[in-house]
Amino acid sequence: MKILVAYGSKYGCTEKCAKLLSDQINRDHDVVLVDHKMSEPANLEEFDWVVIGGPIYMGKTLPEIVAFINHNLPELLTKKIGLFICAADLDKVVEQSQLVFDPELTRHAKAIEHFGYELSLEKMDIISKMIIRMVARVKENQYNIFTENIEKFAAMILNSN
Repeated sequence: MKILVAYGSKYGCTEKCAKLLSDQINRDHDVVLVDHKMSEPANLEEFDWVVIGGPIYMGKTLPEIVAFINHNLPELLTKKIGLFICAADLDKVVEQSQLVFDPELTRHAKAIEHFGYELSLEKMDIISKMIIRMVARVKENQYNIFTENIEKFAAMILNSN
């Protein structure tokens, strides 16, 4: 089975989670990791599974994730799909997932999960830092990646036929 893990990452948390997922799956299958900022997406025809992951900031994900989905939606709907998000607002994970991913793709997905979040204030630009401090009342870095969710997500992929 060949699996594409396509992600976008603003401050590094989603990239870290995508690599953790790849490590979980890579033991048994061929995994291709694609960061939309760094490289062109792979040819989707060659993949059995396509996993798409992105961060959520203020109710939105990165434009490159949206563009990838919009550009490839017809072909994505012929694949087994996994979707994951990285977001700090744990109370609104389901609603946020539905807002950032195409509704048809979300219904088609075989696996959807929240992989946690990191708030690295030193990596943020001044405006993002001010918003995080005022809205979320965060004054120091927070690291909260849910490795158990990544393992569960990987198991869903590995146990699918």
